[in-house]
Amino acid sequence: MDHVQSEGEETVATKPYHYQMVMISGGANILSQSQLRAKVRHMLTQSTDPVERIRLTALLRGPGGIRDIGRIFRNMDDDNSGQISFSEFQQGVTAIGCVLDHCEMQKAYDQIDSDHSGSISYEEFLENLRDKIMNSIRERMVQEAFKKLDKDGSGCLTIEDLRGVCDVSGHPKILSGDWTEEQALEQFLSNFDTPDNFDATITKDEFFSYYAGVSASINKDEDFLMMVNDTYHLFTTKPNTGIRKVKTALGLQRTAKEKVMDKCKKALQQSIIQEAAEHKMSVAQYKKITLQHGNAKG
Repeated sequence: MDHVQSEGEETVATKPYHYQMVMISGGANILSQSQLRAKVRHMLTQSTDPVERIRLTALLRGPGGIRDIGRIFRNMDDDNSGQISFSEFQQGVTAIGCVLDHCEMQKAYDQIDSDHSGSISYEEFLENLRDKIMNSIRERMVQEAFKKLDKDGSGCLTIEDLRGVCDVSGHPKILSGDWTEEQALEQFLSNFDTPDNFDATITKDEFFSYYAGVSASINKDEDFLMMVNDTYHLFTTKPNTGIRKVKTALGLQRTAKEKVMDKCKKALQQSIIQEAAEHKMSVAQYKKITLQHGNAKG
């Protein structure tokens, strides 16, 4: 199911479910499809970085743009090597409508080849496209969501993994009685795959790539985190009712969004401490090294 909407009037019911969740949760800082395209087109006229131009061209396709370009490149990998040659890279970039001359293509390819091996992996490519779209706090929230869903640790998700975890009860078509929970979960699953390659299975790359596209449309971290939290119930917060509601209104108590943000930051910091310990480094040393390699967690 293609979720790139027309540039006409948009309502809650016509938006992808992730957008509906932000709006239902009271988040106003989300760009419509037409607003996102306008923003991306403007950025394309300003950008001289070839990798950034590839990233922006992908986002012109909508929230599934990063996911779609990942699928294009994966389909080019005929020998399942997981590597993308320069000629395949040129074909794929041209296929999504990004216009780069030969020198710009080479510069982009070399930029993505961070380990200077002379070739780029599928993972390297997608990580570079997702870079600058999802910061560490948003990435951590998506990681927590995938980890919760991937109960068997297979690295792939099916509708069985979504049941009991993914909350689709607020979907307008469920509320109207038009859909069952099963139908809503199937539609939700289709968000992560391309329309012509729907296989009812979500890989980790597809999951992260889709959320990178969604992230580009949501201005504030707290709105993004709340949307993911409302969908997967990662961190519990007490509802602001009665005296809590009054205290929140007066600024004497933190809002639900602020509480989720705090919990996500703590989870992020804990993961840094754990990963530093696994590498037998201090937290400061670990951060310094990951920053140098462009993979800093926080």
